[in-house]
Amino acid sequence: MAWQKLTTKNASSTVSSLTTDVFTAKKFITILCQYFDNAGANSQADTQVGSTTIDTSTNYSDRQSSNGGADGTNVSATLIDSSRDNLDGFSVGYAINISAEEKLFIFFNVAKAGTGAANAPERQESVGKWVNTSSQFDIYQMQAGARTFISDSNISALGTD
Repeated sequence: MAWQKLTTKNASSTVSSLTTDVFTAKKFITILCQYFDNAGANSQADTQVGSTTIDTSTNYSDRQSSNGGADGTNVSATLIDSSRDNLDGFSVGYAINISAEEKLFIFFNVAKAGTGAANAPERQESVGKWVNTSSQFDIYQMQAGARTFISDSNISALGTD
């Protein structure tokens, strides 16, 4: 099983979302996201996917836990809550992307939550799904919601069949 780089997208300015180009769909996908705070605006990196275009309908659900706390859930949602809602962060996500099945995701996130050794980093674990059962996703979006990402925030996707 050989992994290949599918796409990379970097923000060159302040943006409210960052969307990859359409890439060749694969059954197994690893997504790496790095997002940078916009002057205290608490960036986060929620997930939307699609087939050629981003699906913004209520076709997502998720379950997440922050810093080992109680689970939270979102159902019939317009995105997957896939990151820690706090300052600069990094997210690693894994997806199963079989055409005739719901697409399943798991995300592991870390955010700095303040500078210096006196501030412990924060973490979030999330699982989610996109309920499309007619096609694979071939485009990925990191969504900041009412917030923004600054330059050099980025997404990279790796894939294999």
